Amino acid sequence: MRHALIPLVLLTAAACDVPDALLEIPLELESEPYSFDVGQAIADFEAQACTDMTSDECKVIIALDETDDSAVSDPPSIPAVFPKTLDVEQCAGGVGCVTANIDLLEWAKDSGMLDDVKANLTIVAPIDVEEVATEVGVDIDGSNGVEIQSITVAWLSNGLNFATPDIDFYTAPGLLDPATSNGQALISNGTATQVGSLPGIDAGFEGANEVVFAADGETLLADALMGKQFTAIVALPDGLNIALPTQGDNYLKPSGIAEVQAQSVVQFEAGQL
Repeated sequence: MRHALIPLVLLTAAACDVPDALLEIPLELESEPYSFDVGQAIADFEAQACTDMTSDECKVIIALDETDDSAVSDPPSIPAVFPKTLDVEQCAGGVGCVTANIDLLEWAKDSGMLDDVKANLTIVAPIDVEEVATEVGVDIDGSNGVEIQSITVAWLSNGLNFATPDIDFYTAPGLLDPATSNGQALISNGTATQVGSLPGIDAGFEGANEVVFAADGETLLADALMGKQFTAIVALPDGLNIALPTQGDNYLKPSGIAEVQAQSVVQFEAGQL
């Protein structure tokens, strides 16, 4: 699973014309850009499946590989366009081989291929609010609160050939290591708390996608900001995955690279350090 380390970067800070003891300080914040490489995630799945060329998963990949040019690549690879069903020979020890008609959407789910895409679209992002606040002299402990003026995920570029469903936005306490943290596991075990979601987008969409807060989501995110350090997690909901894109009566192999960036404007009402 690939994750992104997203340090919070201060763009601007301005103080309103009020006493020094009580400053309303709007901060424009953005993350480092993060790239999704779905093509690489699929290639990794194919390579793992075909470490055993006789496995059921690899047999399907080999049969698919033959559908475009009657040849098998080295290593075997799913073609860019493939049928929705396919006859594949399946063998069981001691009972011989039979030809089975495989529903390839169900196979993509059951084999773990779509789960690998889902993992590729998961971000674990530790955010050190205290570090940013200190740079501009904001004492979070002495603050009367924080107002979230906007929070979006900007799709800076989008070469993905599939639409995304709604993507959930979570927070977890502390600064978690993206290299060792499993975003889906943090959600499943209750460590992460959902604060909202990002509406689904079409293939190729570029622009700002604004977080829609859950009923108490804005309060939960404000609490996380006031807690000085937290980790943001962006992930597809449990039990939901992308749909395979289609072209006529065929499926398209999920592919493409996209670059996204979290952007937010928050305003602290805080005493000056």
